[in-house]
Amino acid sequence: MSVKHFQVEGNAHISEEDAVRASGIRSGTPLAQVKLRDAAAGVVALPWVKSATASRGWPSTIKLTVIENDAVAFFSQENGAHLLDADGREFAVDVPPENAVELTGAAGTDEAVRKGAVDIAGALSDQGRENVEAIEARGKHDYVLHVKEGRTVTWGASEDNRNKSLALDTVLHREGAEFNITNPQLVTVR
Repeated sequence: MSVKHFQVEGNAHISEEDAVRASGIRSGTPLAQVKLRDAAAGVVALPWVKSATASRGWPSTIKLTVIENDAVAFFSQENGAHLLDADGREFAVDVPPENAVELTGAAGTDEAVRKGAVDIAGALSDQGRENVEAIEARGKHDYVLHVKEGRTVTWGASEDNRNKSLALDTVLHREGAEFNITNPQLVTVR
């Protein structure tokens, strides 16, 4: 009973071949001798992978189950787009997915400012993510969202983000070019 087949699940951004190669398991290895923990650790080393498990499927299959990182935001530098998860952890330099929000301004250079911008991006609803083109970080307590059609939304500090996200969803349906939701209970428009 040796390894003849590989089954990879949960992969969207990494190929099955890359996952198998990273596992270090070769076809023909006796199934009982495969070190599953080492195989999973090899797969986790891939940039897009958040966690992975490896298991045996008797008589001849290795199953690799992958959970990939979710890119909520990214910032651009000369070497490409740096993808960030909801915790603000950079996990890859790659093409950003459609639902990731671009971070501009001080978010590219200041880690504390970047974390605040990521918290905002993570709080956005699906509707908000679809409409926000970029989050401009002007400082630790000053964030501005650039939305479609050239409109701007002053967010203020990265706090009370859930309520501000609800306010953003409301203003997206209103007329106006400039909105201020720093106090989500008192939205202003110009």
